[in-house]
Amino acid sequence: MTYEVVCSLGAMDRVVGISQNAYEFSPVFKALLRKNPSLRRPIIGTPWQIDLEKLTQLNPDVVIMWANNPELLQFLENKGIKVMAFWPDGLKDLFELIEVHGRLFAKEERAKEIIMEMRRFLSYLENKKGNHKRVLILSDPPTRVIADQGIINDVLRCLNAENVACGLGVKYANVSLERIIGWNPDTIFLWRSTSYGPEWILKHPAWQKISAVQNQRVYRMPHLQTWSPSIIGLALWMDQYLHLERIESTTIQELMNAFFKKVFSISWQEVKTYEKD
Repeated sequence: MTYEVVCSLGAMDRVVGISQNAYEFSPVFKALLRKNPSLRRPIIGTPWQIDLEKLTQLNPDVVIMWANNPELLQFLENKGIKVMAFWPDGLKDLFELIEVHGRLFAKEERAKEIIMEMRRFLSYLENKKGNHKRVLILSDPPTRVIADQGIINDVLRCLNAENVACGLGVKYANVSLERIIGWNPDTIFLWRSTSYGPEWILKHPAWQKISAVQNQRVYRMPHLQTWSPSIIGLALWMDQYLHLERIESTTIQELMNAFFKKVFSISWQEVKTYEKD
């Protein structure tokens, strides 16, 4: 599941199988695969279900997965398969995940370079702070909000912004529209997989009392992974909409290109080709 981290380390030659999610949901992996078809690996399942027969045939030394499926984790361990499970809940956890992968794949120096580059871009954004912004991130349905998602909230703090739904005690929460109106966010981001787009929010009569809607500041987030170095691309993308007064969009595009070339050896434009509308 940490295929983007592995790609950034240049360690895909050590990988024998990969999640279906890489082919379906990662524009970074799709762009890398187009550039280098030799990165293609057999699909061994999803985060929720693994093809045990294929996994046994591939005979990996270790399976890397997210820790959100304890039943699957226990099932694999009961089969005598070594598993490493991760669940980064903040930028600090993500940096540690990259360090662990650096040691696992004997790419310690490269891991340090990636973390240094990520920190450099975050410092740049922190030092360019504009006015404080109040943000709401919507999922599906529109009254389902992203609340205590540590890594997203860490990034927003770097951008001098706050998630108005943070502090609810859960990662996702269904709330009333009245509560959203009470929060009155300056900017609304739609999670990348929502079944509706910004126009639905902007045109819906019930949402018109909200500052973000009145000022046409509702945007769909790109399909960039949050548990990957790609989180920096997402931070740059969010910054251009949070602080319209601060950085020209052309500059953001240049910064995103610089980051993706440094970390993944591809440009943001190549990645953007695989963005879903």
